[in-house]
Amino acid sequence: MNILDFGAVRGSFSGEAIQRAIDEAAAQGGGRVTVPAGEFVTASLLMRSNVELHLEAGAVLRLTDSLDAYPLIRTRRAGYEQDSHRPLLYAKGEQNVAVTGLGTLEGQGAAWWKAFRAGELNVARPCFICFEDCERVTLSGFKVTNSPAWTVHPLGCENVTIEGLT
Repeated sequence: MNILDFGAVRGSFSGEAIQRAIDEAAAQGGGRVTVPAGEFVTASLLMRSNVELHLEAGAVLRLTDSLDAYPLIRTRRAGYEQDSHRPLLYAKGEQNVAVTGLGTLEGQGAAWWKAFRAGELNVARPCFICFEDCERVTLSGFKVTNSPAWTVHPLGCENVTIEGLT
């Protein structure tokens, strides 16, 4: 499934379209959701069981710099439970979750770091990728830049493969 078929537009906010593609793949029992070359702006995305998010070479998923676009979640971080903004890619209790390809996840971290240093955040900044209590997780090949906080956080997951990330 290509996110363009769900209404994603290069250079524009496409978070809802990308989430629709992920949800449709999950509804069909799983599959690959492809992000083609180009830049797509998004907020937090919920990954689902049996879904692979594939970033083609030249694809960039860029977090929106609107700090209000990230719902709050309760998660374990730095050794204890706390509230946090939901990560760019988040899953809890899912199975067979994958993010692959040669594309880039761009975090727009500067806005988050500025707000953090100014004391403007009441809860923790979002991790880039946080999968909690998931089974069979694969992260392969892509690049992560300018994270708002932790980059990859597989919390309580089993059978995790992380390879070739930059």
